[in-house]
Amino acid sequence: MDGMLSQEEINALLNDPGNSTPSADRLTEVEKDAIGEISNISMGTAATTLFSLVNRKVEISTPVVSYATWEDLSQDYEKPCVFIRIAYTVGLDGSNILVLKENDVKIITDLMMGGDGTNIDGELGELHLSAISEAMNQMMGSSATSLSSMLNKTIDISPPMADLVDMHDNVDQSSIDEFLSKEFVRITFRMEIGDLVDSEIMQLYPVSFAREMCEGVTRMMEMDTQSVKEPEPAPAPTPTPDRIYEEDCATTPKPTEETPTATEDVAKRLNLAVTGEYHISDEEPLFYIGYPKDNVYDVVFTLKDADGNELYETNFVAPGTNIAIDGTAFLKKGQQKINCLVGIYTKDSGQLISNCTTVVLNVSYE
Repeated sequence: MDGMLSQEEINALLNDPGNSTPSADRLTEVEKDAIGEISNISMGTAATTLFSLVNRKVEISTPVVSYATWEDLSQDYEKPCVFIRIAYTVGLDGSNILVLKENDVKIITDLMMGGDGTNIDGELGELHLSAISEAMNQMMGSSATSLSSMLNKTIDISPPMADLVDMHDNVDQSSIDEFLSKEFVRITFRMEIGDLVDSEIMQLYPVSFAREMCEGVTRMMEMDTQSVKEPEPAPAPTPTPDRIYEEDCATTPKPTEETPTATEDVAKRLNLAVTGEYHISDEEPLFYIGYPKDNVYDVVFTLKDADGNELYETNFVAPGTNIAIDGTAFLKKGQQKINCLVGIYTKDSGQLISNCTTVVLNVSYE
């Protein structure tokens, strides 16, 4: 041995993935975090819309961002499945794909058509694909509204197109969307619909489109930061967020009829979209609490009656989310006051900062 590598050995090293550098086409870790947060907020809004369509509690987990190829999908995901292509027509130039399992589509469409979610025998047909396309049109339309707020520009989509795809077959993936022929960004969520669905769904993005959205959000954050840094004349001392919530505990009285301004004060401080007055009925059972995007903490809303009995509790609510609540599920008919306890948590570790801020909701169930 002379210590020299042969040409074959050099070629082997060059072709060894373990020795390759990261692709320039891949997202940075910061961009991966950003696209995950974008998807988290937009899918949270979409889940609220799905709830109104199926009248079942819908929960979607925190997203997991990774990279994948068509071969990865064919090996990892249940077959056949439904690919729903969402193309952006205003504000963004690109598309993404939502992937649902065939059985989940049958359950969702059965619920949409007034069933109990168990009528899922038979093959998936045009009726199912048409119904799920309409559901996605409404869901992703609301998601586009969230994106509009995040990017500060109008975002719109074309009607989604749904196709049943059996990845066992020799499918030309580029016929679904050209970006599927290359490596793309895969974002996976856990979706639960009542006790009927506990499954995985996926969003697929071309890397370039994911980066475009990340850059848009980054620009908006930089603009917000610059506007915050602009000096104001004679600013009053501002307590830290933790201190603000400590003061809430010490000074905010328990909301009663004698303190009608408590709701307005707390809602203004947290920037909650709370009207305080809601009217629901069996035909229109939903009321909404909005948590605007310019907050920095996650929150949990816990609804309690006047005696302190818990009526309803949300999961973690991220900034930029509107929560739809079915009041008919836990309220009696008539006019009543509900205490909405706002639990404030750190985004990274999920640690409780404050659980003593209360907003009074007046709900009339007719």
